[in-house]
Amino acid sequence: MKKSLFILFSVLLSYSISAQKLRIFGEVQQEINLDAQALSKYPSSNFEVKDKDQSKTYNAVGVYELFKVAGVTLGNQLRGESLSKYVVAKASDGYEVVFALTEFDPEFTDSPILIAPNEGTFRLIVPKEKRRARWIRELASLEIKFAK
Repeated sequence: MKKSLFILFSVLLSYSISAQKLRIFGEVQQEINLDAQALSKYPSSNFEVKDKDQSKTYNAVGVYELFKVAGVTLGNQLRGESLSKYVVAKASDGYEVVFALTEFDPEFTDSPILIAPNEGTFRLIVPKEKRRARWIRELASLEIKFAK
């Protein structure tokens, strides 16, 4: 009985992880929901992360590319009151971090923020940060808001 319950729990857990989607919503023209297959259709590049004695390579997509599709205010339009927009990145476990919208725009920064598929989930990567407190495993959503 215990073995059967364990197998059932394992199957359900793997299904929920493999079926995870990323939602981009809020102050957008078009809400988008992506799974790993949909994310793979966007331009990506390899990014190597070194941590202590190990290194790991991610094939990642710039969040900027996804924001363009969603119709987020970017580029020349990102001025005036739009500069008060921010992004709440939320993990499936409820962990949240905040970014200024300008941190995603190449007209404001040379360090893109990336999303990589990670074992059935998504990982948010902020390459040039010294601490990885805003790197999110199991990224579930990116919500764009006004700071009002």
